[in-house]
Amino acid sequence: DYLVFYRKVLRLFSYHGYSRMNRIEDTLLNPWHRLLRNSSYNKANLVSAVDVVKYWQGVFEANNIPEAQTSSEYIVSHVLGSKTFQNLNASSISAPLSAKQQKEIQQLCAKRLQRMPVQYVLGEWDFQDLTLKMKPPVFIPRPETEPHFLVHWLLRAVSYLHCKSRGPVILEVGCGSGAIGLSLLKKLPYVSDISLDNFFSYHSIVSNSQRLPGQVPAFFLARFFRSSLPLSPSYS
Repeated sequence: DYLVFYRKVLRLFSYHGYSRMNRIEDTLLNPWHRLLRNSSYNKANLVSAVDVVKYWQGVFEANNIPEAQTSSEYIVSHVLGSKTFQNLNASSISAPLSAKQQKEIQQLCAKRLQRMPVQYVLGEWDFQDLTLKMKPPVFIPRPETEPHFLVHWLLRAVSYLHCKSRGPVILEVGCGSGAIGLSLLKKLPYVSDISLDNFFSYHSIVSNSQRLPGQVPAFFLARFFRSSLPLSPSYS
């Protein structure tokens, strides 16, 4: 049954985008997968999103990629324009994938096979109620880690600091993607935020801040800390 299933799925990859995998991607497939792929060369078949998720889950598991099923679902749903696989409607799940969609899935899965975090593979990730751009080496916020707890703590703390004349001024050192500062600005529009980080995080911060129009924090590069960081007003 597994052999029949994989033969069916691999027929999807018979067009040039799949049958000509580069040397790095090919070495990441075990001999069994390569055998199945080669035996399906120049054949055609229609495969749904469910089929592709199962196929890449098997490839990820064979290569000891963590969270194989979740990674496969995120990549396929991303290509289909959805945040999660569970949010796809019935027609999207059952409809045959186009050649363009198949090729994009293969390219993203090849990155995951090289153990690139799925957040970097997708190029974006959700934090609180924001969708942030993600690229190395920017820190990836996770729901089970400190940034989420820190935002909730800061929301409570800032509520005590709010005064009528002006809102609190927050200085964030090492802001990474800007997830914490941007989350606070969206929830507390009266707050002012100054975020500090190095050059490698700068472009991601600016890109993410553009997703919050009208509430853009001030950003400074770490190497210009002494000369450019405002000394007034005082920070809350």
